[in-house]
Amino acid sequence: MKEKVKFTFLLILGITLAIFMIFLGIGWQPRTLEKPSLSEQPPLFEDKIARASIDFHPSQLVIHQNEELKIEILFKSENPIVGADLNFKFDPTILAIKQIKPGHFFTQPWEIKKIIKAEKGEIFYSLGSFSPQTGEEVLAELIFKAKKSGVTEVSLVEGTQIAAEKTDELKIDLPVLGNYIILE
Repeated sequence: MKEKVKFTFLLILGITLAIFMIFLGIGWQPRTLEKPSLSEQPPLFEDKIARASIDFHPSQLVIHQNEELKIEILFKSENPIVGADLNFKFDPTILAIKQIKPGHFFTQPWEIKKIIKAEKGEIFYSLGSFSPQTGEEVLAELIFKAKKSGVTEVSLVEGTQIAAEKTDELKIDLPVLGNYIILE
């Protein structure tokens, strides 16, 4: 009797497997996977680092004591920019800051924060816009008064950041320097 039950069980199992295999085979056709063309393939990784440049205009100048020194911060980027935190250093024994204001890079710029520590020679200036901009234009303007004769520099230093759309990071080379000679 045990042998009959064993045989019946194996027969039912075999028939079940055969039926299962038949159902799997119905409508089965071998298919080849087509490789998409290079233009259709998504990039392996996207460059999430934008590049921009900042320069001072003029970057070198000779002026006389008690004259104004106007420095334009020229900014260039191909990526849409929405804001900037600019961190300046200058020698407060030679220069006195009179004004810092937005340039023409942003349409309707918004001054977010302006911290001037004149006695330490430090300026933190943050500005932005709700309309992202690209191109090359004046981002900000600094106006100093030459207090006494000497050789000095104005620089953009650590803490300077640029906010770009659709990027993880925006690379700029720091420090950016301007060298100025003040004559009596």
